[in-house]
Amino acid sequence: MAQGEYSIGSGADAAIRAHGEHLSSRHALLILGESKMEIHLLDLRGETRLNGRPLEGRAETEYPAVLQVGETLVEVARIEERSAEESTQILRRFERRSVEVKPVELWEQTLRIRRSCADGKEENLVELKSAADHALSGLGPSEVAELEQATLHLDMKPFEFVVERSAPVQMAYNLRNEIARGGMGRIFTAEDPLLDCDVAVKVSSVKSEGGNKQFEREARVLAHLSHPNIVPVHAMGETAQGLPFYSMKLVQGKTLQSILWELKSCHQETCEHYTLKRLLRVFQKVCDAVGFAHAKGFLHRDLKPENVMVGEFGEVLVMDWGLARPLKGNSWGVQQMAQAAHPAEDDSLCIEGTPQYMSPEQAAGGVLDERSDIYALGGLLYAILTKHAPVQAKTLEEVLAKVRRGELSPMTTKRAPLPPGAQNIPITMRSGPPQALRAVTLKALSKDSEARYGSVAELKADVEAFQNGYATEAENANFLRQLILWIIRHRATSALLVVLIFGAIAFTVRLAASQKQALLSALEATENAKKAQASAREAHDSAKEARDNLAEAEDNARRAEANSQKALAEKEHARQETARAQLAFAEAAEQDLNAEVMRRVLGKVPEDLRKQEWHYLQQRTDSSDLTIQAKNATRWLSLLPHPKAPDLLITIQADGWVRRLDLGTGAAEDLFKLDAAKLERGVTTLSADGERLALARTLDKEAPAGLPRQQIEVYALKKPETPLSVVSSWQFKGAGTDLKFSPNGRFLLRTPKNNRSESVAVLDSNSGALLWERAGTGICVAGFSDDSAWVYVYSEYKGLLRLNVVDGSSFPEQPSVPQPAKTIGFAHVGVNDRAAPSADWTCVFVLQGDSCRKIDPNTGKTNFSFRLPTGRLSSSLIQFSYLNLSPSLATISPKSEKCGALQIWDAGSGYLIRSLPVYFERKGTEEWGILTHPVSGQIVVTRGTEMKVWKAPDAANKTELRVPAVSGFSHKPGFILQNMRTHPGHPLSPLDVRLLDLREKPSVVLAGHSFLGGYAADVRVSRNGKILSVREHRQQDQLLSTYEIQEDGQLWELAAVSLPHSRRFAQPSPSGHRVWCWEGVFDGRSGKRLASLNRKGIEFPGEFVGDWVNATSVIEVCQTLTAETPEKKATLEPTLCLWNAETGTLANQKNAPEAVAVAAAPDGSQIAEAGSDMRVRIRNGVTLEVERQFRAHDEALTAVAWHPALPLLATCADDYTLKIWDLRTDTLLETIVNPAQVFTRLSWSPEGASLLATEGATNFSNVFGPKALEAFTHK
Repeated sequence: MAQGEYSIGSGADAAIRAHGEHLSSRHALLILGESKMEIHLLDLRGETRLNGRPLEGRAETEYPAVLQVGETLVEVARIEERSAEESTQILRRFERRSVEVKPVELWEQTLRIRRSCADGKEENLVELKSAADHALSGLGPSEVAELEQATLHLDMKPFEFVVERSAPVQMAYNLRNEIARGGMGRIFTAEDPLLDCDVAVKVSSVKSEGGNKQFEREARVLAHLSHPNIVPVHAMGETAQGLPFYSMKLVQGKTLQSILWELKSCHQETCEHYTLKRLLRVFQKVCDAVGFAHAKGFLHRDLKPENVMVGEFGEVLVMDWGLARPLKGNSWGVQQMAQAAHPAEDDSLCIEGTPQYMSPEQAAGGVLDERSDIYALGGLLYAILTKHAPVQAKTLEEVLAKVRRGELSPMTTKRAPLPPGAQNIPITMRSGPPQALRAVTLKALSKDSEARYGSVAELKADVEAFQNGYATEAENANFLRQLILWIIRHRATSALLVVLIFGAIAFTVRLAASQKQALLSALEATENAKKAQASAREAHDSAKEARDNLAEAEDNARRAEANSQKALAEKEHARQETARAQLAFAEAAEQDLNAEVMRRVLGKVPEDLRKQEWHYLQQRTDSSDLTIQAKNATRWLSLLPHPKAPDLLITIQADGWVRRLDLGTGAAEDLFKLDAAKLERGVTTLSADGERLALARTLDKEAPAGLPRQQIEVYALKKPETPLSVVSSWQFKGAGTDLKFSPNGRFLLRTPKNNRSESVAVLDSNSGALLWERAGTGICVAGFSDDSAWVYVYSEYKGLLRLNVVDGSSFPEQPSVPQPAKTIGFAHVGVNDRAAPSADWTCVFVLQGDSCRKIDPNTGKTNFSFRLPTGRLSSSLIQFSYLNLSPSLATISPKSEKCGALQIWDAGSGYLIRSLPVYFERKGTEEWGILTHPVSGQIVVTRGTEMKVWKAPDAANKTELRVPAVSGFSHKPGFILQNMRTHPGHPLSPLDVRLLDLREKPSVVLAGHSFLGGYAADVRVSRNGKILSVREHRQQDQLLSTYEIQEDGQLWELAAVSLPHSRRFAQPSPSGHRVWCWEGVFDGRSGKRLASLNRKGIEFPGEFVGDWVNATSVIEVCQTLTAETPEKKATLEPTLCLWNAETGTLANQKNAPEAVAVAAAPDGSQIAEAGSDMRVRIRNGVTLEVERQFRAHDEALTAVAWHPALPLLATCADDYTLKIWDLRTDTLLETIVNPAQVFTRLSWSPEGASLLATEGATNFSNVFGPKALEAFTHK
């Protein structure tokens, strides 16, 4: 397959057909690139895996790769191709060696005949093959392979010639079409010239010298199994390429699997022909073949519907005996197995066969006998009855596990909806399996081999018994069942017997009626007497019944009340479950940045169930800081950030008004009104001082050639009361341009925006003179240098140009970096035109479709690229803006008429910093727009007359101090401890621990410590900031040292303990009296071991993640080893472990699959767990049960810290934010954004006035003074 896009699905028009449940006609899109492939899911239903992992949305991977779509596997590998010129040269070289047939002419003739094949002229290919045989007969194997590679590129399919070397006279098979392909080789139709008949030829995929003994063994086994229902072998040999083959009988028909697929799809003709009775006859013939093989001492080991061929005239053949093995006592078969065994082959280590049909002992690699094939025959009967395999699962491992456990899928027929005319389908094909056959199937599929049939003959006898109307042994029929079957078999005799019985009954009834009439007269008098007595008793009983009815009515009332309460509870439970499902749906829409779906789903949640998570998601639907409506409800034509004033825009609206818009308040101030006729949207610019405005006006798009089509006008921006003045104007013959003032305001640059026929021009903005004009650049991005002396043009045709601003001359004359052809037709995203000292541009962003690439204009190379999300709208609607302050790139991708996706990308690396859904209340088709303010950093998104504004991060949240490798706070306010790591280049280096004051910055060096280079010491501080623990790596052991931090900032050594090499961490308790290590608990002052830990079956996923809950317990995030069972092996699962620090025993543990960090409350009553699912769970400090949870971030959390005195919680996550939460109401108090790095560790100072946040990638730490502390205290 060539590079390009290929659709995958169940439809007939799909490039790659796939099978499986819930697969749509266009399920996925496969994009093949030069070195990588991409897969896009178009439908989330059904199972899709890439290289064994579930696929959701989109993925990219290198070759080779394995893609699973439903039940279909697609293997993709890159094949090195020869160029057409190289292939032609090879053909010409071989052409000189052949006189009668030219290889190049042979190739041309092949192409001509292939075109005529569409008209049914395939007989010419036979003559062509004979000519090719003669032409290639003098070539060696390596030369033939080289020629095949050349002809393969030139669309010439190489021919394979089969030679029978074992016969006294060589015999050639004329191969035709490939009809099947398997793990050991391929099967072709061929013509046997000696027998003058069609045969099937199976060719191995491994050469004889490669040792494909299994292929030869299959042929020899078939040669020993001469049976009408086993495919016969005619001959065996090798091809000219050294590939072993054997010829066999060609059966024209279908496999049993194909028949079952057609029955499952309710194919009319197949359903009428293959009734259950006929399918059972096919099964009986398969039993004959397998029973014959068992009698000859062979097991098939791979019985399945694909290996049963049903001919056009009802013949049945069992195929594919490649996995056959001899039974005990078959000396010939054992000898053949010994000769064919590969040195690395070991049956005990290799599981062969089809998992859905193999027996449990075969799946477990055990010893096999005839009952293993009987199990497979039971699976075959199961497929005939249900139209699907007996064992079904999503992955191979699940299938094998189910087979070993003996788990079977329910015996129900899975089929597609009945097509028109399906009323003619036999009723037996539309109903469930008969109970007798169900019992036969389940007996053959018993997990215990002893419970199955003892031989194939017994299984066949039970099926024949069903066919003939007898009871099967498997169903254990009782007398009634056997009687019913006897009646069905002897219908005439049974009918006569029924007539005689009913006649006798009628005579007896008449005789009894006569006697009864006489007795009735005698009894009538007695009955009348009894009626009087009965009437008296009835009155008494009526009274009792009334009392009972009253009691029952009271009981019913009580039960009704209880049922009513239960119904109300169930209804409330269902209502809450529905609300949770709607929140989950809204969260899924949030991941897709679809605010429209989020708002629609969140609106369905009842108001009384709208908790913290609902409010969090509702706020995500519109996270903008300000919404502005256009004045006079007229749409904006242009939005221009003021280059000097923050929060200020100059706007032009469709009614001609030019206004000053304050992004802080949304207030609009009228400046002046223009003639609104034919103003062009977006073709405007402001001078660098913000005092002049240039715009474009369309004169006449349909004007004849040579007449002006566009006019450019320059205005002075003055106060509203000052009369409007036009500085200068020009008229151009073209349209569709972009305008830009030079930094000094003297020049005005006009560049093509979306019209390749336009030219680049520079004008004098004061006099109106056209300085120069340059055509032939196509669509381009252009700008001035900082000194206004040069114009830089990055063209889609010519790459980077440096032009003189006065005369337009090039420097150098020819561009040194031509633009790659693959970017022709780009739409520019933005350009960083703030020139470097060398006056060169730093980057250009190019948009093609939904892909954005960053290009170095000085080299023409792509630095990186990323894809932008698109909904059901076109990718051409994507808008963008470059922000030099960060530097970053803001993009808006419309997903529907009301919502879009706002994303901020790091301009240096291409990493996605933040994603926000955008929602507009009014539905419309107006074009979207986006801009970033270069001074204040706001992001503005517009659509029609609506505007959303996002403020830049608050300057008050800036870091007070940023230093590397901070370990924690000391007890002295304003001091932090800095752990300077050693450099790997120095074998021995002292451990430098500095005590830094934010103002004076004194330094204390901890001397006397040395450790191996490349290993950093683990330095931690107690929660009260008084005890410092150091665990360092030495040559023979590890050293644990503890220090007391004095009032003067000096360190007083308390203890030093030698420990063996293990996990290198030491966490002091809140008071510092104890130190928690991997090995146990140590006294912080004496170094004495207080308790040892039994960590059997407990591991850490990485570094130590935990906290002291109180003075006697520690909480850790660990991985514990689960108990091993016969059905499941022991695995490591994420767990919260609560340890008793006094005894070293495990006090409690809870499964916590999402836990990444923990922090304990100051009183130890609660534990905050940070989850990878973006949530914070508050657990009980003793039981570890979840008391409540709330949504905290937009990405997975990385760290959490509990304030030492207040009910405040600090969290950070992969969304580049740090948040402060009020735990009394679970409300957000403050958000700190760090767009550069993600924080991975948090800690409060002992007094709680400062917060330390460490960056994961750089190991730098930031000290903040959160404003939430002041707001919380005031509140």
